[in-house]
Amino acid sequence: MPERCILKGEVRSLNHEKTLAEIGKIEHIFKETAKIRGAKLEFETSFGCIAYEINQEQKVVKRFERVCRELGYETDYIATFGGSDNNNFVRNGILGIVIACGMNAVHSTKEYTHIDELEKCSNITLKLMT
Repeated sequence: MPERCILKGEVRSLNHEKTLAEIGKIEHIFKETAKIRGAKLEFETSFGCIAYEINQEQKVVKRFERVCRELGYETDYIATFGGSDNNNFVRNGILGIVIACGMNAVHSTKEYTHIDELEKCSNITLKLMT
């Protein structure tokens, strides 16, 4: 038996309260198991990203939709378990959305994009800025 064991994990959710509840369940299981086995437990948590949701009625979304409509682009909204700078912006009261920029098979060895997708994202960005 090793004298010491360090276990690291990650919990992701689209809802921060659900994340906290799941972490609570995990901690409870670890505490109970350590107690039964007579082991010492140190349980720490940290948050790299806190989940958020932007309502589609928010001005930032409506502005994005207007720009896409003017450019003749369709809009589609998806929820992800990813993190971005926007997590911290929203946490500090700055509402925004993340615009996908032609990423396909993201974070894999097969990730790719197409020039026309990058051009569309550039057009959206320029129009949002001006």
